[in-house]
Amino acid sequence: MPYAKEYWDAEEQARGELWREFVNVLRPYREIGIEAVRAVVQYYVEANRSRSEGSFLSNLPGIWRDPGDRAQIEEDLADMDLGLQIWQRHQHALAGAVSKHDGVSEEVAHARARDAWFSTHHKYAVSDEWMSVLALVHAELHPSDRLPRSREKRLAELYRLMIRLTSELHWIPQMQLLRELARKTWPPDPTQKQPWAYDEFRFCGEYYSDQQPVLEILGYSRDDEFVDPMSLVPVKQEQSVPFSPTLGMNYVGFVIMRAVTIDFVEELLAFNAFESAKGSFQCEECGQFVSRSFYGRGQRYCTAQCKRRAAKRRQREKRRDEAEARAWAERAVDLT
Repeated sequence: MPYAKEYWDAEEQARGELWREFVNVLRPYREIGIEAVRAVVQYYVEANRSRSEGSFLSNLPGIWRDPGDRAQIEEDLADMDLGLQIWQRHQHALAGAVSKHDGVSEEVAHARARDAWFSTHHKYAVSDEWMSVLALVHAELHPSDRLPRSREKRLAELYRLMIRLTSELHWIPQMQLLRELARKTWPPDPTQKQPWAYDEFRFCGEYYSDQQPVLEILGYSRDDEFVDPMSLVPVKQEQSVPFSPTLGMNYVGFVIMRAVTIDFVEELLAFNAFESAKGSFQCEECGQFVSRSFYGRGQRYCTAQCKRRAAKRRQREKRRDEAEARAWAERAVDLT
């Protein structure tokens, strides 16, 4: 996407729509679980949601229409659901295994166990305590199958089970993180913005850096003898995606998270670069993220309906407070 010369260029007006749609899809879900993940996937595979040419997002509807790829995505989502259920049932046992392995407190062990379960870094795969919990999970899922007696084969079987249950769960904390960054960066009141942690910055930076800018010439034809240096523009394109033998959640999750994170950062950079940029905000009434209007940066409601609803709620609260104050005053008179 070429850099804009002023904020209200057509390309700039569309910037931010992608991440706002993503966060708004997650709005009904207090905690991001399998239903929220399914809603996000369904939203992006139903139609081309791409905001720029060459985005991998435009490939998702075609992948969803392919029976083999769709079956793989559904299988990955089912494994994610099972992995979440196993975590809910065995999180304390997994935290206890980490506590024994690392010699840390229960609170720290629980946080480390969650990080290990919801990531692609299986640092406790060599832990006997961790694998003993997975053995219980294996017996729960496959009561008629016995683990091999050989330690090496048994650990290999348990490791494959762990990969199956956890390989796609890392998309959940990433979705939670981007939603939290949106709340920190674009609150209803601009004065309530919160700083990011360094890990949050690094998360955005890793996806944003997965672009390679190249120089292009506006209006250039190969028949032209010379190049106008004033028509040079940098163009940034998404790079390739990690190799995967099947186009399941490994592909779909990466494509969605990279596109929406880049869009989130691009709008923030435009807000910092252009004085006329309004940015986004979260509606104080309904919680949706929308683009600010041309009227200024003090807007707190996405529609007039939300503004009226908030005003009516304040009036009701004021009348209730006044009624309570009168009731307390009457009680005080009776006591005297």
